[in-house]
Amino acid sequence: MAAVGKRKLAAVVGATGFVGSHIVKRLLASGYGVNCASRNPERAQWLKGLSEDGGDEVAIHRLVLTPNGPQDPGALDALVKNCSSVFFAAGFETQAPETIDFMVNNCLAC
Repeated sequence: MAAVGKRKLAAVVGATGFVGSHIVKRLLASGYGVNCASRNPERAQWLKGLSEDGGDEVAIHRLVLTPNGPQDPGALDALVKNCSSVFFAAGFETQAPETIDFMVNNCLAC
């Protein structure tokens, strides 16, 4: 997905979570196209329903995060290509040293 006309494009890592889905909804309402990251794109199709324009401005990308960063750095490159903004909303409900390292390492990869 590329920016259409004057529409800006943003990427959201963690788009299927509570915070991430609200970011997606707000971006769409503000006129952005949104690249959404999900480890399971088939289960993330509901994000297209957040759009009032039929979902054409929402693209779902497969991105699997590991404790050391994205499993496939090329997938991250594809997610953020042509984006003017990147939002990192992936996380854990439990805060422990290993989960904090996971979030920091993946955020720095963006």
